[in-house]
Amino acid sequence: MTREKTAERIETILVGLAERIERTGTARWRLGGSREEGAAASAELRGSWVLLETAARTPDDTSRGSLLLANRLLAGAAKAVLSDAGKAILRAEIPAEIGVDCERWITDTWFGFQSFPDILDRVRGKEPSAGRPARAGGEPGTANDPEEKALAESIEEAGWAFERRSDGALSVDLETSRGPRRAFARRIEDGSVRVTARIGRFGPGEEHVLETAGLFLLRAFSGIRLARPAAEKEDDGGYVLDFEVALLGSPSGRAIDHALQALSAALFACGRETPRFRTERIASAYARSLGWTFRPVPAALEQRQT
Repeated sequence: MTREKTAERIETILVGLAERIERTGTARWRLGGSREEGAAASAELRGSWVLLETAARTPDDTSRGSLLLANRLLAGAAKAVLSDAGKAILRAEIPAEIGVDCERWITDTWFGFQSFPDILDRVRGKEPSAGRPARAGGEPGTANDPEEKALAESIEEAGWAFERRSDGALSVDLETSRGPRRAFARRIEDGSVRVTARIGRFGPGEEHVLETAGLFLLRAFSGIRLARPAAEKEDDGGYVLDFEVALLGSPSGRAIDHALQALSAALFACGRETPRFRTERIASAYARSLGWTFRPVPAALEQRQT
């Protein structure tokens, strides 16, 4: 498909999502807001990728840990990251090519953008605002046999070695220049597929690790396509930190390949450095170098997010 045809296809998808859309250049669009009001979002076809971005309007006291917790729940390829200026933004990178359901991926991501305020309220222990969508990404579920088989076939089609685990997840070997790592592909309750690479677990009292690692990762992942850093609070008050890609319910081999390549790139860029923030001296020095002020991780979620 030519670039012109791909741009036409992307514009058709966007027209079905936003109340207003304005073409601002070749394969570039402004969605959902007038120039005077400020653009609700921007979209661009860059190479074979669709890039979506919008401001993440967050309260001044929003912690970086809250953004990591929100990332776990966002639909589609949506992710909260930090700009070079330190401002929270929502961004997504979606492959636009044969073999990838680009339309559904963009649609789910747009929903992720729209639902971000409610998800952030949720992880900060506040009630969602009336009239806003509140669907979240979902929690891990048990895949039935046909679904597990289809997912395994897609991984095999993508050319990656994997093993089946007793919990229903598929363990995939990732080869990075910093050594072998593993990712886990599993279906979750909303029917989508999540591919994750576990970075570490931080116990109660180590909130400074999540906050400072969040500052590092949210900046770094603004330049890493498709993957996002995400955290989840556990029953004992500790946190797990993952790099992840959220995929559609029946991902193709091509989509799986993009996800695993993205996780490999993320692990190469940030996988070794992130656990070092467990050392408070390193965490404090990094935070001070950026002029950062500590913001406590919200204590509102006493149980595992559901």
